[in-house]
Amino acid sequence: ATPGSGKSSIPVILAKHLLGHVADRLCWLAPRDSLKYQGESEFLNPMWETDRRIRAADNGNDLSRGYDGYVSTYQAVGADPECHLREVEKHNYVLFMDENHHLKVDSRWEAAIAPLVERASLVVKASGTLSRGDGEKIAFMDYVNGEVDLTNTEHRRVVTYSRSEAIRDGAIMRVGFHLVDGESDWEELDGTKGSSKLSG
Repeated sequence: ATPGSGKSSIPVILAKHLLGHVADRLCWLAPRDSLKYQGESEFLNPMWETDRRIRAADNGNDLSRGYDGYVSTYQAVGADPECHLREVEKHNYVLFMDENHHLKVDSRWEAAIAPLVERASLVVKASGTLSRGDGEKIAFMDYVNGEVDLTNTEHRRVVTYSRSEAIRDGAIMRVGFHLVDGESDWEELDGTKGSSKLSG
């Protein structure tokens, strides 16, 4: 689904309609702390008319702490996979993988998250892009002829929402891009330094 189209509403909808039927709790994994806290607050939006709540969790015992689930990061699972595995072994979980293109095939994160995927009652993957900047394959996705397979199967349903559809529906606004002057400096892993300057 196109960026800005409301993917962060999906876990609230899943929790509202599926918890107590398909699963007991929801685990929302995101690539950054900012999205983790956004996930927690999304459940407080009065437009959803739900009393379901999840908590932003760091690693530790009892990640959901009596809530309807928790939101964490891929990095947190990678740092302590056993902590998250213990949680999903205690309860039936819906697993929502936000911006799942951050997960690379044959990576440490894929290995850490694989047991959660295997044990989840339902896995939902949501992303604004189906490719990685490094050209590697996205973990937990099927491929056909080098492209992500978006065909529906008995155990998989694909929902797409393009930018043109979102603009037509008034779900997002057109964005005007402007050039901004700036400069940056960086240091490579080998110690070499680089810089870049934009003007105009």
